[in-house]
Amino acid sequence: HYYAGLCKKNVSLLYNQMDESFVYCKKSKNDINLLYAGGLMRSSWGQNLFSLTFALRTLRKKSNSYKLDMIGRFNIIEKLVYKLIYPSIFFKGEVSNEELKELAINYDGLIISNTTKRDLLPSKIWFYKNYSAPIISINPSYSLTEVTKCIPGVFTVNNNVKSIVNLLDSRDIFKQYDRSNTKISDDKDSILSFFR
Repeated sequence: HYYAGLCKKNVSLLYNQMDESFVYCKKSKNDINLLYAGGLMRSSWGQNLFSLTFALRTLRKKSNSYKLDMIGRFNIIEKLVYKLIYPSIFFKGEVSNEELKELAINYDGLIISNTTKRDLLPSKIWFYKNYSAPIISINPSYSLTEVTKCIPGVFTVNNNVKSIVNLLDSRDIFKQYDRSNTKISDDKDSILSFFR
């Protein structure tokens, strides 16, 4: 209790030669880990996450702790700007699909962003649907909205700070969603069949 009081954290006392496999760290209930797997083909400057990062900064002032990991190609200016807005952003370079599969298990929420104003269907949706974490779709396109109608745990929000704050602040969305029997299609195969 003495050391816990000094540093305001949970502290475990290990005796000499104690097997450290008995020690584990439990994530605080207030911590939410978000993943944005973007910028995989090019810099994500065009698909900016400024509204999201400003929203996370606003939420931190309300004592809600979020961590955002951004995976992909991000240039030094992007990294600097995002870090200045919200310091709890961590960048990881491009990873293989296999590595991304392993990493995605550890997140409480998965982010898709469409700030280009085009009717896009990001390939990440096919990847994200295999996980039970909620999918947060920022400024979704018509195609994405149609495809995700059948996917439980997809939350769409406008690309503005207030909308994102309202969605994330509820914290009700951060639970597990069973997508094991989810059948979705974007009609790609039926369209391509006309050309075969």
